[in-house]
Amino acid sequence: MPRCPRCSPRALAASAPILLADEPTASLHREAADALIGDLVALTRAHGRTLIAVSHDPHLLDRMERVLWIEDGRLSQQVPDAA
Repeated sequence: MPRCPRCSPRALAASAPILLADEPTASLHREAADALIGDLVALTRAHGRTLIAVSHDPHLLDRMERVLWIEDGRLSQQVPDAA
């Protein structure tokens, strides 16, 4: 099982289909942030869950299957574009 030092064991053990991570990489250096996101993505995929990560970190974009931008409280863009 991947390591996940900042993950709440309670959140990961719960059977909820969605894991919400609010600024999961805040105040982490790049290597630790990459490892944490890798672990979160691997854990949620392995258990058939959805990961919603709220972040200002642009380095996370390439790790996510879908990215939504919110500006002024409104959805401004999404990738891939939902038709």
